[in-house]
Amino acid sequence: MTDEFVSYLNNIPYPFDLYISVKEESDVQAIKERFEAVECAQVVDVRVCPNRGRDIKPFYVDFKTEILKHDYCYHIHTKKSLFTGAEKEEWRVHALNSLMGSPELVKQLFHILEKTDAGLIYPDTCDYLTMLAFSWIGNAFYRQKLINDYDIGENPEVFMYPAGSFFLAKTQALLPIFEMN
Repeated sequence: MTDEFVSYLNNIPYPFDLYISVKEESDVQAIKERFEAVECAQVVDVRVCPNRGRDIKPFYVDFKTEILKHDYCYHIHTKKSLFTGAEKEEWRVHALNSLMGSPELVKQLFHILEKTDAGLIYPDTCDYLTMLAFSWIGNAFYRQKLINDYDIGENPEVFMYPAGSFFLAKTQALLPIFEMN
């Protein structure tokens, strides 16, 4: 999937640092060399991360220090999940096209973040997702804990959020999550 990701990442017309988490059996050096084809990547940091927390743990834990040095961050991934047992190619392609489908789109999205109060941009739903994907399903306990701990008021059972965890954000907007440790 390297070629696919290099192609999308080459749509980012600004200098950036690239942080990649990989499974234990991965050839880190070979992956790093392949991603050096990303033209605007100033740093290509490839790390083996234990497969815990799916794509979220590497972002918020393993690369926390590095990400917090930046004003903006993308979070993208392969959408290959041991949890669901299969690659979600349609969902991944939809999300990547929505966030970095062209240099012009990337510029538009960054303009929105720079000129508005928006803190996070994520793809709209696609036909692949049902409304069930936007519910707390079996996480009602965690829902109530978050509501109580962060005084965020009532939250509906079904709500829109970056399902699939593809997004572009102001890093500052994610600070409360990073501070949760």
